[in-house]
Amino acid sequence: MNEKVMVVSGAFATHTTKLYNYYVCPKSWDFDEVEYLAVNYTNELKYLGKIIEGPYLCNFAEDESFTGINQFKNSIKVDLNEFRCKLKKGDFQLVILEPIIGGCLHLNLQYRNSGPFVSNIQRKRYFENLSEFFQAHQMLNDYI
Repeated sequence: MNEKVMVVSGAFATHTTKLYNYYVCPKSWDFDEVEYLAVNYTNELKYLGKIIEGPYLCNFAEDESFTGINQFKNSIKVDLNEFRCKLKKGDFQLVILEPIIGGCLHLNLQYRNSGPFVSNIQRKRYFENLSEFFQAHQMLNDYI
């Protein structure tokens, strides 16, 4: 069974996942076999969700209009319009998520160092499964 986990970071990623259960990223990012998305930001695992739809290819045009977003809930369309300043012009991917974890302090999943924990694992954005992801996250905590 495939459980590949993509790890991302940032305030906008935290906002879109925790409030609206969606995530946007560049077209070039590889979603092949990715089943889960984790957001690590401000020294904490903020969100872990299962990808339930997508990736959908969308476009943010030079005239600041969107294409490819009509099938999404109105809350997502409104959020994209309100935060268009966070998006680069051109194609992007959007995935719809189902939350597994949203706010993890009660699970002791804080990472006590600056930046996303994957920045300390060279070239690591993907983990093969949830077990590998959690082991890596906690292992780094043990050495800090």
